[in-house]
Amino acid sequence: MKNIKNLIVLSIILCTTILVGCSKKVKSISLNFDTTIDPGEIREVIVEFNPSKASENVTFESSNPNVFSVEGNKIKGAAKGTATLTATSESGHVASVEITVTNNITELSLDAIRKMNTGTAQSLYVVSNVRKEDLDVTVTSSDESVIQVISGLNIKAVGAGTATVTVTSNTGISKSVEITVVKVVKNYTIEYNLKDEELDTLPEDAPTTFNEDLLPLELPKLSYGEGSDKLFLGWKVNDTNITGRETAEELEDMLGENVNYNVTLTPVWSIPYIKIDAEESNLLEVNDV
Repeated sequence: MKNIKNLIVLSIILCTTILVGCSKKVKSISLNFDTTIDPGEIREVIVEFNPSKASENVTFESSNPNVFSVEGNKIKGAAKGTATLTATSESGHVASVEITVTNNITELSLDAIRKMNTGTAQSLYVVSNVRKEDLDVTVTSSDESVIQVISGLNIKAVGAGTATVTVTSNTGISKSVEITVVKVVKNYTIEYNLKDEELDTLPEDAPTTFNEDLLPLELPKLSYGEGSDKLFLGWKVNDTNITGRETAEELEDMLGENVNYNVTLTPVWSIPYIKIDAEESNLLEVNDV
């Protein structure tokens, strides 16, 4: 009788053990994770098992490591985009979730530019948790007559003085830098392209240098020589007529990237033409246009 009781107790314990073991077998898994993450943010992935008391080792994989990477059970946002996180349990159960990495800026610093020369342009160097191509910022200048915002992070020094440039992120983070602009006077050397032997001597007061502070420029007037029918029309530089009354900005556009600051002026003369009598075909006169 005692042996029978012991057998019954043993059977109950064995059945209980089997039932408990069966209840710990994983039937499915799911992922508990927010579907958005910021660049540079690291977040742990929580796996939920069914039944809840079950547990297995799980491996994780990103469909695009350029968007977010995986290390253990943690993921790290890399760049703006969307990719799929897939979890696989030891018993082969699979769960996945689509995760979007934003371009929210959570870290921002501005490499300071303290001094610029007039007429120069620079690009602001911004460091953040977001790739440069995903950067969403607004750049403003406290004084557009000193510093102008050209586009994006590009600024140009247009006038002497001091201005504050501010970079504001899409999350409201702002960084500023005060920039002093120094006026640079470009001194140009003038050379006159006078090749014709009949040309009168260049006037002694003909300017040989100029800069924006010496504008307008009084360019010399020429005569071709005694008895010549040619008329002096003016000067040209780089195949463009120049009067000397141009503004500094117009001259800078006309002269282009003149790193040596040498300007060659070439005289422009009228071109004579010949009138011919249609009937007599005799030479009548020579005129200028």
